[in-house]
Amino acid sequence: MSRPTPQRIGLNWRHDPVHWGGGHLLPCRLCGRGAFCRDQDGRPCHKTCLEDLLTAERDIAEQRERAA
Repeated sequence: MSRPTPQRIGLNWRHDPVHWGGGHLLPCRLCGRGAFCRDQDGRPCHKTCLEDLLTAERDIAEQRERAA
């Protein structure tokens, strides 16, 4: 029996100015490439990099729960 493919976590940064870095391109904290966006703590981060990280962390937590 196969399980459904888990949904990727999606963030909505569209109307939250805290995520805009003011046009300053700085290295993303996750991939190292230039990023205009900032995470909730103000650190440079691509939205997609953070979505990938959050999705992976959720998937790992779910695997641990199933194994327990």
